[in-house]
Amino acid sequence: MADSTTESAPQDILPDPKIIDLLKKEPASNIAHVSLEYFPPRTEQGVQNLHARMDRMLANTKSLYTDTTWGAGGSTADLSLQIALHAHKTGHVSNMHLTCTNMEKDGDPIKAVHDALQQAYDGGIRNIVALRGDPPEGEKEWTAAEGGFTCALDLVKYIRKTFNDDFGISVAGYPEGHPNRISELSSEEVESMSETEKGRCCTHDGVTYVCKDDDYKKEMDYLKEKVDAGADFIITQMFFDAEVFKTFVEDCRKWGIDCPIVPGLMCINAYPGFKKMTKFCKTRVPKPLEEKMDSMKDDPDAVKKFGVEFGAEICRKLLDFGVNILHFYTLNLEKVVYGITDELGITSGLIEKSNESDASDMVAVGSAWARVGDSVKTSAGQGIVKEIKGDGAAVIVIDGNDIEFAKAAFSSPSPSCANPLTSTSCLRRPLPSSLGVYNTAIDVDEEAQRDISSFEEWASYNGIQRADGFQLVGEELFAGYLDVSAITTQDVPAGSTVLYIPNEVMLSSSKAMEEFGRLAEAEEMLISNGYESEIRQYYLMVKILVELDKGRDSPWFEFLNSLPRFYSNGASMTPFCYTCIPPLLAKLCDEERVRLFNISVKQGLPFLSDEIKGDPELWKWAYQVVYTRGFETDNGDFSICPMADYFNHGTDHEIWLTYDDAGNCYAQSTMDVPANSPLRMCYGDPTNPSFLLSRYGFLDESSPATFCKIIPPYISDEMKNLGYAENRMLFYNTGDVSEEVWDILLYMALDETDPGIQHQFYQAHMTGDYATKQYIHEQYYPLTAKKLANHINTFLAELAALEKKVDYGGKVAADDHPRLPLVLRHNEFVKNIFLTVRHKQGLDLNGFG
Repeated sequence: MADSTTESAPQDILPDPKIIDLLKKEPASNIAHVSLEYFPPRTEQGVQNLHARMDRMLANTKSLYTDTTWGAGGSTADLSLQIALHAHKTGHVSNMHLTCTNMEKDGDPIKAVHDALQQAYDGGIRNIVALRGDPPEGEKEWTAAEGGFTCALDLVKYIRKTFNDDFGISVAGYPEGHPNRISELSSEEVESMSETEKGRCCTHDGVTYVCKDDDYKKEMDYLKEKVDAGADFIITQMFFDAEVFKTFVEDCRKWGIDCPIVPGLMCINAYPGFKKMTKFCKTRVPKPLEEKMDSMKDDPDAVKKFGVEFGAEICRKLLDFGVNILHFYTLNLEKVVYGITDELGITSGLIEKSNESDASDMVAVGSAWARVGDSVKTSAGQGIVKEIKGDGAAVIVIDGNDIEFAKAAFSSPSPSCANPLTSTSCLRRPLPSSLGVYNTAIDVDEEAQRDISSFEEWASYNGIQRADGFQLVGEELFAGYLDVSAITTQDVPAGSTVLYIPNEVMLSSSKAMEEFGRLAEAEEMLISNGYESEIRQYYLMVKILVELDKGRDSPWFEFLNSLPRFYSNGASMTPFCYTCIPPLLAKLCDEERVRLFNISVKQGLPFLSDEIKGDPELWKWAYQVVYTRGFETDNGDFSICPMADYFNHGTDHEIWLTYDDAGNCYAQSTMDVPANSPLRMCYGDPTNPSFLLSRYGFLDESSPATFCKIIPPYISDEMKNLGYAENRMLFYNTGDVSEEVWDILLYMALDETDPGIQHQFYQAHMTGDYATKQYIHEQYYPLTAKKLANHINTFLAELAALEKKVDYGGKVAADDHPRLPLVLRHNEFVKNIFLTVRHKQGLDLNGFG
């Protein structure tokens, strides 16, 4: 029990009630209780802002209780405790997270946990979320300290043994299975999934993941142990499928777990963030939700509106199921939560009152850039962060001297200039002598040299911050041109921030629109040409051209002068190259060339010089920069982030980009990255190497699959319903063939031989009659296999003919077609996959083709 010698809670503030008792009461709104979860921000100012937000949201939502997370690896223990205690003192029912991770004190692996519990008790807190926690910072796996806790169950037992019933205890539940137990499935395992596994599995980039039934049962047994040991209720991990939560609750009841189960809800703010988060966490996304999000990916306003609608919809399903509380992971923000509670009728008119102007201070300590003790690079040299001030400024010790640097800049402060990139007079740039020869404009000729060293110096002067070990390295391409990309020379733990880019240095379509105003004439031409979806990219192209027009007077000169001049994508290929590639790639490359032509709209741009407007090579280069280095941000903007644009593509990528509400960009590691490894992000679907080559100009030979190249003369709605799509009709490098390929081939074969059976097959697919569908497949396999063999052999013959064309016409004039080696590599890559499929499927035997 609690020590009697310690100081008790202040007499004027009563200890918190137990949450388990509050859950038994009717909600004030007569609809549902609301509970809110926050994390510790990175700065003192951020903490002050969070206190204000917590108080606002308590007053506005009448939240039942308030959770405060205990940072990854125990990184925010003291601050988490302070925020939880402050919450209690200001009228919240404080539910403090507590983990076993990295909690050793004075050589005792239990003492720090006990002290935290004692301080919480003394401060009036009476509710704890008992968790194991993530690995300590810098460690790959969680390892218990000798003599310490091994899991959350140990922590529950310890609290009950030491403090009896002084605390209410909640624990985590995982409706889709604990991430440590979610497995990647082979194609054979996918086919043999049980119905329960199908109900909680997820698919990302063509790979299926699931917590298998045996592992799920172990999870449920373990959850039962935690409840039996003294946990009062369960808070779940996030989910986007209400049926998964419903099944989880039903399973809990079957296991004899009768305590309340609180659903944890993460809200949708933007398409890129949604896609990254669900993929990273391997979260199940129902097909209708995935398709709806994909249909709106280019309309950020629609996504935000839908995010509130979907959040309200899933909450209504939970309420219909009997839930009486909704637990929101707020991410220290309020707008989306308010939108959902307004929609549900729990609150009214709150979304108009939301205030997120302080969002830039709301970055978690575990993912923040400048923390006390961090080693950082500055314009004055490398140093150690000594202090983070309330306004975000940092005191950094360099060569024994304390030097103060402005927030996010880490260079000598410039009080007279709030934004260094909008004022030439106070632009932070390296000394001219370090930059080499001055040019009046950037040379975009393919033979022009890239100036990387000046860019790196410019980046440091303008607040771009890199983790220790982050380096840019060069590699000569097949045509003798330089490819520059990012690597790390030091080990990088998963979840680390390796790069920070302040919003001020980013080039974006929204900023360009604000700078130029509406370019009505150009927009009308884009719309009439069918390129309304490219308007954001067009504004960014114009911004690039404006900066080119300024020459060395451009604040972004050093960045632009570091970029490639030689590209190998569809917009840069010669007409001869188009004749040497398969039809799909030729089609995609031609779309790039046509897009370049149609969005190079020069009308209505009085601020551009005639020399710039009349130079097609500059327009082409601006197009290449925007389309190969720009990406959509979480808020729907389209931006180029200097330095982050040096991450190459990787199927198994190590990096993803995230943005705070102030628009600052953070590059974070998705996995543990060993020293001397590349740092790569994902540019697009890795099973579509043809698109990656046509858009970005490289061949991803690590791609696990490629489009099967079956292109019927007419694609009917029935074929689309059967799964005809370039990202689903796949040949894998293992020799496997996607189910959709078999379905389409059989459907096409039956159209020629037996329309009646074709109709039965289609109806079986649409009604989910797997047995009938499989029976028809088995009966007509020889017909389907022959059609597949004919397709493979025909396509291989086309590739052979293309190779002869290259031999005959291309090698004679290799200097005129420097991209031909890439074309040949692409054709060889596709050829090898087709040969592997033919062999594994037994189609190279007599009787087929």
